[in-house]
Amino acid sequence: MGVLWRPERLTTWGRSRFANVAASHPDSCVQAAQAVSGTEGPKGTRGVIAYGAGRCYGDAALNDRGQTILTGALNRILSFDPGTREAVLEAGVTFAQLARRFHALRFTFAVSSATGA
Repeated sequence: MGVLWRPERLTTWGRSRFANVAASHPDSCVQAAQAVSGTEGPKGTRGVIAYGAGRCYGDAALNDRGQTILTGALNRILSFDPGTREAVLEAGVTFAQLARRFHALRFTFAVSSATGA
């Protein structure tokens, strides 16, 4: 089955900008890869971009009239090595998830979002 693209209206966290996009909601990395490799979307669309938790105050992830891969379902922490402090994450993992998992282990991150989401 091909990638499903459907019309959606996205906004920034501050609700100052909006975009009408062709959106895909992959629930696996395989589906996300298919969405990226098959970026010939509905007629009249342009480009493809990933959109995470939507907590950006700016409009960096808005792609008006383009294709947008919504990564919310790709929210798994795949592995963590305490020795190297390296984590392998899917694209939809939020800072809140990281904090819940790693603060209890006495690990933190140098930069985090202002919203904590």
